[in-house]
Amino acid sequence: MRAAALPAFARRPAASRSTLGLLSRPAMLALAMAALLGAVPPLGEFPINDDWLYSLTVQSLLEQGRLHIPAWTAPSLVLQAYWGALFAQLFGFSFTALRASTLVLAAVALLGFYLLLRELLDPGRALLGALLLLVNPLYVTLSYSFMSDVPFLALTFWALFCYTRALCSARPGAAWLAAGSALAGGAYLVRQVGVVLPLAVDLPRDFYLGVTTRFDAVRNEDRSGYHPEFVNSVEFGHDLFRNLYGYIEFFSDVSTERDSNWEATFDTGLIYNWTENVRLKLGLNIGVTRSADDWTAFTGVAWRF
Repeated sequence: MRAAALPAFARRPAASRSTLGLLSRPAMLALAMAALLGAVPPLGEFPINDDWLYSLTVQSLLEQGRLHIPAWTAPSLVLQAYWGALFAQLFGFSFTALRASTLVLAAVALLGFYLLLRELLDPGRALLGALLLLVNPLYVTLSYSFMSDVPFLALTFWALFCYTRALCSARPGAAWLAAGSALAGGAYLVRQVGVVLPLAVDLPRDFYLGVTTRFDAVRNEDRSGYHPEFVNSVEFGHDLFRNLYGYIEFFSDVSTERDSNWEATFDTGLIYNWTENVRLKLGLNIGVTRSADDWTAFTGVAWRF
């Protein structure tokens, strides 16, 4: 039989297959999110963690028409309060409505995380990373609350996506940079962050010097306001063997709050590069001030997607 006599099935153009693959992965994320909601329905008139406190800000918006953040509230919470008030206005004030508002942002964060990974990795790894985020126990727990973690992550992921899209293009796009900056500003209005200034220097004989300075705005113990904290570290490191790296570090945490104590530790540890993308870490932190713990041993695994 000649090839021409065989039934003709139109081949989908390569561009169409690529577009279909790009659309199917977000659809898979949507199905995974729907499966989570089906397995754990977001119903129940009860607060989780600090929901009872954060809900008071939403109540003040609905009943008094003004933003009132209780003194005990640690995050800034401004944008999240208006977001929760929108859902409470549409569906009535309840912890279920506030929980639903966070779940919507959890889905938005999941998509933003996938798109961010898609800019840096292949589609398969990007999908795997997004699914791992979805099944993370902390992410699931916080998604079913009115805590500020998931709303902050949603805005942060989309801000990073916009910045990455702008910087990875041949010519940085002002629109992407502006969008990323606006989203980052929105994230700050959900929960405030600190400023980190890292510095790394390659020394002679393959030694490494790392210096980090961080400024944090931390809530006072009596919830009356905020105070600055200054965190500094100095690290020296060197490759001991082919895949084994050793380091020593001095860590310092100074708080300006009244009656606070200086905490400082001497840290040392080993980092083993098991594979190109997997690292094993073992270390010991030894307190050098009275307020620091006497010693803390730790181990960990870092996996780069």
